[in-house]
Amino acid sequence: MCRIASLFLLQRLKESMEDRRISAKSIAEQLGISGERVVSIIHEDLDMRKPSAKWVPKCLNADQKRKRRQSSEQIWNFFGAIRKISCRDC
Repeated sequence: MCRIASLFLLQRLKESMEDRRISAKSIAEQLGISGERVVSIIHEDLDMRKPSAKWVPKCLNADQKRKRRQSSEQIWNFFGAIRKISCRDC
């Protein structure tokens, strides 16, 4: 495949993946290419994986790590507060 076509296909695939819950099969149907090609592009070119229901980057950049840490701390604090409240009733 020529380089321009590859770049165009890569851009369309990125746009399709805005919904991170979309399956590789759905993307392949939208783009009219094989599922194997979609998986290859996602894993090799975009360096992403799908450990659960969402496609996620393999390596997080500094901003993504900061946001993940903040979210984790908020969740930790929320459940800690709930535990304190429920223990008062004991």
